[in-house]
Amino acid sequence: MPLPVPKNKEKKTDFVSRCIGDNQTGKDFPDQKQRIAVCYSQWEKAKKNAQVVAGEGDTEFLYSSIEKKEEKED
Repeated sequence: MPLPVPKNKEKKTDFVSRCIGDNQTGKDFPDQKQRIAVCYSQWEKAKKNAQVVAGEGDTEFLYSSIEKKEEKED
């Protein structure tokens, strides 16, 4: 299954928490440090593809994240 991606307007801390707790992420990456790294990597990928990045640090959030673009393609 694919890894979680940030939802439109989801805060960074909320996404990382959701990603770390995701059942599939836990199965694919049983080591917690690796799972955390993967989740932050997912955030950074979405950030590069976002149309707008608002806020900063842990309160940062994205507009038009990867998830939104994938919905348009379906």
